[in-house]
Amino acid sequence: NHLIYVQEKKLPYVRVGVDYFKKILKIDRYGIERTSLKRWKKEELRDELGKDFRMLVAKYDDFTILPDNVNYKGAKGNLFNLYAKFPHTPYDGEVDMKKHLKWTRILMKHIFGDQIDLGLHYMKVMYEDPAQQLPILALISEERQTGKSTFVDWIGQIYGENMVQINPEDITSSFNGAYATKNVIAIEESRFDSVQALEKLKALSTQKKISVNQKFIGHYSIPFFGKLIITSNDEDKFVKIDQDEIRYWIRKIPTIKIENYNILNDLRDEIPYFLKY
Repeated sequence: NHLIYVQEKKLPYVRVGVDYFKKILKIDRYGIERTSLKRWKKEELRDELGKDFRMLVAKYDDFTILPDNVNYKGAKGNLFNLYAKFPHTPYDGEVDMKKHLKWTRILMKHIFGDQIDLGLHYMKVMYEDPAQQLPILALISEERQTGKSTFVDWIGQIYGENMVQINPEDITSSFNGAYATKNVIAIEESRFDSVQALEKLKALSTQKKISVNQKFIGHYSIPFFGKLIITSNDEDKFVKIDQDEIRYWIRKIPTIKIENYNILNDLRDEIPYFLKY
């Protein structure tokens, strides 16, 4: 009853285990809402809510991940769902490919080329079944202005807080809080030379659970559903792949010849139509 009361009040504070957090809403540069958890001190809660602040904070025993982009559920029992609510609603109506998806079709065709059907299937699975494992998508090209970064930014527009862009060094760091709770993990301008980084990368592509290690917060274990997207300018040595390895899907991306300096804004506007499609 206490939890229902607090949820109805829509207060942005939660206690998970023994730690207090505030849900922070931010609007990114593309107008996409992103909600993140920030650790909050008891003293600040007392100042903001009064001495009885404990009665106004939703309490959960632990974190979990319940990925769902279509029928979102915020929590399950006494577990707080770290998967953020999907930031878009599919278009309610018929989709005209030429009218509604001009720039989406151009980008998808450019990135996936003659494998466009596989590319559409990849995007459909990622959206409709975010718990499903997918291969490591590697977009490589030594050329400039290929659209690799545009594709990554577009994925970020679609998935909001459930997607993150990290550096190769983050993979081998002892702190994995930057990506452990995310559904899509993009690693840009990558080259993995160390055995430790290679093994960590391969393990992440099939991992079922992960122990989250964040500064100032106790370790906790959650299900892991991360999909990996790698971009690199090093076509020959961005990663060492054995001959029988099947966890990578590698696309060599050519230079894009169409100039549209507002393409990310146009892609963002087409997202509801693409989801319906």
